[in-house]
Amino acid sequence: MIREGTFQFIDHQAGTRLAFDAIEATVAIPDFTGPVSFRGEAVTGGQAVELMAEAGVYSAFTEGRVVPFKATLTAGGATAAFEGRMGMQPMVAEGALIADLSDMGALAPWRGSLRLRCRRGSGPGC
Repeated sequence: MIREGTFQFIDHQAGTRLAFDAIEATVAIPDFTGPVSFRGEAVTGGQAVELMAEAGVYSAFTEGRVVPFKATLTAGGATAAFEGRMGMQPMVAEGALIADLSDMGALAPWRGSLRLRCRRGSGPGC
């Protein structure tokens, strides 16, 4: 469990910084040979974000083997969901990614800008 946490990702080469504040997260591992789940909430650039994820078999996941995996990321009215499988050694993922990017303004903190740039008329928020 994480309460009131902070996480910063600094890319010195690109000159970007992404910070997450007010992190509240839980990890559930009820059985070493069962699924592991993660649920977290945070704030980045003034925007609340939520991440939910589940990996199939915890013991296999820790060994780097490919396991069933699903995750959903929500920021404002934008969501991205992945369902498939993934492994950590090497890092691989295969599956379906479905994104609803209708709230482009909610994604601005991810780009380090006040607003994502898009062509006029290409969707709500543009």
